[in-house]
Amino acid sequence: MLIPLTDNHFHSTFSQDGSSSLNAIIERQYQFGLKVVTNTEHYDADPQDSGFGFYDYAAIEKEILRLRKLYPITILHGVEITYQKKFLDQINEFLDKYKFDLIIGSIHYIDGTLIRQWSEKAKDFTPYFKLLVELSKWKGMNVLGHLDYIKKYTKLYKEKEYLGFIETILKNIIKNNIALGINTSGFRRMAHEQYPSDSILKIYKDLGGELISIGSDSHHISHVGYGYGELLVKLKKIDFKKYYYFQNSTIINSFLI
Repeated sequence: MLIPLTDNHFHSTFSQDGSSSLNAIIERQYQFGLKVVTNTEHYDADPQDSGFGFYDYAAIEKEILRLRKLYPITILHGVEITYQKKFLDQINEFLDKYKFDLIIGSIHYIDGTLIRQWSEKAKDFTPYFKLLVELSKWKGMNVLGHLDYIKKYTKLYKEKEYLGFIETILKNIIKNNIALGINTSGFRRMAHEQYPSDSILKIYKDLGGELISIGSDSHHISHVGYGYGELLVKLKKIDFKKYYYFQNSTIINSFLI
């Protein structure tokens, strides 16, 4: 089975919600046939978040350096930032302090409420997309994470009602040379497809978007590579030519599809 060879978004027990060790996940990725993997543990600047204060750069970097000696694949050090405007000073201070190969910007809170709790009660998803428009202008990231993530938690979301916001978001990241994160964790969730949807990927391609970053959003070894074969077929059909990974947060490399 042909699969994408990168995983640019995954978590281990170095994240508060991870349930497999980084060693175990890297071993599974190697067995699966991946060539370049970028660990992206959560960084949360909000004191109310259960992951606040959990991130340990030194410990993660030490383990990545150890694993590079054990596995003949490229293992890179990234991070997933929970974007919240009121904590941007703390976020920027954190990013200035440490060196990353890849920075993902993601929305996990809406109006101070976790996205899961907010999405399960919401009927109008405009606030979520307004936040994504704001995030799409942030030049502190390399990849925009899981654009239509709310479909993980609700069946009320109707994409066609928010196409104006979606196009604005996609145009912004194209303008700012930010990659669109394609997250296969949706295949193992209620959505039964990747984030973002096939139609959003087509819009992105039609707008001239080329930079795509593939990740499993694994939190356990059983998640590694989930949906990868299906995704590659879709990307070929939409006529994407390459998928990308990042080094030193600015150097972009790619594999052919």
